[in-house]
Amino acid sequence: MKIIILLTLLALIASKTDCQVSAADSAIITIKQLTNQWYAAVKSRDSVVIDRILADDYTVNASWPKSKWINNVLHHFEMDSFEVAAVPKFSYYDDAVLSEGKLYWKGTKEGKPFMNAEFRVTDIWVYRNDHWQIHMRLLQFFKNR
Repeated sequence: MKIIILLTLLALIASKTDCQVSAADSAIITIKQLTNQWYAAVKSRDSVVIDRILADDYTVNASWPKSKWINNVLHHFEMDSFEVAAVPKFSYYDDAVLSEGKLYWKGTKEGKPFMNAEFRVTDIWVYRNDHWQIHMRLLQFFKNR
């Protein structure tokens, strides 16, 4: 009898672990897709997609709110190049995912050379109201190109 109870407990633990892995994989796949959509929207200046992906409380480095970031990206910055410089690594935490990678961005601001650099990028994604959105981006200068 003790063996049956032990085996039942082990089976329950194993099935719970399988569900967590599955949820993590699903979340990370969704966030990869949303990240690709976001970057494509930035390149094409699609404000509707950008607004859908960024949470209302989105900030960059906890100082640039969503509205300021969107205004600058859509109306003041021109991108000559915008690409992933290092494939992101993901960490899953139930209703949050941390994404860490590198981006390369070369462009102008209001017609003048502004940037030609790589940045370390840390994104915090949250699951709210049945969908994933990016809550915060932390940018750290990595190197000039």
